[in-house]
Amino acid sequence: MEPHAFQRIEERLTEDERTLVRARCEGLSQLFADRRDISIAVLVLRLKAQRNRAWGEVSNGDQVWAIVRGGRVKTVMLRRSTQPATADAMRVDHVVSDAV
Repeated sequence: MEPHAFQRIEERLTEDERTLVRARCEGLSQLFADRRDISIAVLVLRLKAQRNRAWGEVSNGDQVWAIVRGGRVKTVMLRRSTQPATADAMRVDHVVSDAV
């Protein structure tokens, strides 16, 4: 997992959420380590409520997504469940939203 992903986890999640998301991201890093040819967005956690104000100036949403590129988790982001979860919208080759 890239340092940027760790930083985003620390900034945006509670301690319990961090532990869970870190573990899921490490699993993704292992799963996709040999797949450097694809990019994928994976829903790693559904939050109980919206975090931060929608359309605000800070990351916001009720879902936590990991972005894997080159076989590594590059970033972790909050997204609203009302936003499209398509490959085009996430700027990746594939989307997995039914893992959690």
